Amino acid sequence: TAASEYYPMHSETAAVAMYGRRLVKEHAAGRDLQPVIEKMNDIIVSYAEKAKPYYNARVGHFDEVVKLDEIRKYLTAFIESAYQNPVSICPFHQMMLPRVIREYNNSKG
Repeated sequence: TAASEYYPMHSETAAVAMYGRRLVKEHAAGRDLQPVIEKMNDIIVSYAEKAKPYYNARVGHFDEVVKLDEIRKYLTAFIESAYQNPVSICPFHQMMLPRVIREYNNSKG
């Protein structure tokens, strides 16, 4: 939806993961921390921009962005199509919990 954000990792967490050790080493060596901080801020801004739904739709990660007031139509269409042909649209094994699959397989053999 237009209110969603898509993060593989939150921007601040990614910046710390990439530059945290470098920051500590630079501090321990008594060097200026500003260049590392600027790189961290660049990562944060980049992740924040790339997490927006319209960016992800533009680069092909999503097919489209649905407005919240229109989402009911999309959900209804998907549910109706899955109900009419559950094998090709939504495989049964994807609707079950792993525990249920395991119990089903154990009961067959």
